[in-house]
Amino acid sequence: MGMLIFYSTLALSVSFLCSLLEASLLSVSIGHVNALAEKEHKGALLMRRYKTRPDRPLAAILSSNTVAHTVGAAGVGAQVAHIWGDDWLGLASAILTVVILLATEIVPKTLGTLNANALVTFTARVVQVMIFILFPLVIAAEMVGRLVSGKGKAAIVSRDEVAAIAEIGMSGGSLSESEAQAIRNLLSLRTIRVSDIMTPRTVVDHAKGDLTVGEFAESGREILFARTPITEDGNVDNVIGLIHRAWILNAVREGETAKTLREMARSINSIPQNAPAASAMEVLLKQSEHMLLVVDEYGGTAGVITLEDVMETLLGVEIVDETDRDVDMRELARALQQQRFGRRKQKTL
Repeated sequence: MGMLIFYSTLALSVSFLCSLLEASLLSVSIGHVNALAEKEHKGALLMRRYKTRPDRPLAAILSSNTVAHTVGAAGVGAQVAHIWGDDWLGLASAILTVVILLATEIVPKTLGTLNANALVTFTARVVQVMIFILFPLVIAAEMVGRLVSGKGKAAIVSRDEVAAIAEIGMSGGSLSESEAQAIRNLLSLRTIRVSDIMTPRTVVDHAKGDLTVGEFAESGREILFARTPITEDGNVDNVIGLIHRAWILNAVREGETAKTLREMARSINSIPQNAPAASAMEVLLKQSEHMLLVVDEYGGTAGVITLEDVMETLLGVEIVDETDRDVDMRELARALQQQRFGRRKQKTL
C-alpha cells in the first residue's frame, strides 16, 4: 500500500509542477520579463532567454511530465494488481485519469496563468534544473522540433497583438483611452499615405521669392502660419524653399527691408505623395524639419506636410503652433481660397 501511495504522489506532484511551469512560461509577457531584466531582477534574464527560445524549456517540461505520467501509471497499475488483483485495474485507471485531469491539469494551469508574473524567478530556476537533469532528452526533442518547424522564426509579438494589448490595457485601466488610441494610430502610420494628411497644393499659402521684405510688409498680406513656402515667380510647382514668419519680422525690425524672400529662405526637402506617413515622420524627426514639400509622380508639387500633420494623425488631436491664430491650416486655406474666388466672381459680374 505504501508503494501505491508513493507512485501516485510522485506522478501527481511532478505532473502538477510541470503544468504549473508550462502555464507560467507561456503566460508571462515578454514585456514584463524585459522590465524585470532591466531592473536586474533575479531570474528575469534567464526567463527572457526562455521566452525568446521556448523550445528547450518546453521540451524539458513536457519530457518530465511524460516520464511522470508513464512511471506513475505503470507503478500504480502494478501496485493495484498486486494488492487487489487485475479486476481492479480498469477502475484504478479511471480514477487516476480524473485525478490527473483535475489536480495536475486544470488547477495548476489556472494557477500558473493567473500568477505568471509572480512566478518568473521560480519558473526560470526550476526549468533550468529540469533542462540539466533531462539534457539528452531535451536535446533530442529540440532536434525533432526543429525538423518539424523548419528554420523559420516567427515574430515574438505581431502588430495585431500590440494593438490588442493596447485594447486590453485600456479595458484594464492601465492605459488611458488617449494612450491606447495613440498606439493604434502609430501602428496605422504605415498604411496612411502622405497624400491623405497633407495640405494639397490648391490651398497651400505661398509667396514669391523675388519679393523684398519691404514689399511683402507693405502689401498688407497677413502671414497666416509660422512657415510659408517660397516659389519662383509664384509658380507653386517651383518651390525654392521656405521662410519663417519670425525671420521676416526680425528683418523688418533690423531695417533689412531690401532683402528678398529668396535670400532669407532656407531649403525645403521633399517626399513622394504615395510614401507612408511613417516615412514622413522619420524624415521630419531625423532632419529636424517642420515642413516637407510633397511631390507627385511627375515631380510637381502635390502639397506640403508638416510635423504637426503627422503628430495630429498620431495623437488624434489638433496641434497649434503658439504663434498661429488658426487651428487647421487646410481648412483656413480653403476658406481663404473661396473668399478670393468670390471676390473675383463679383468683379467679373
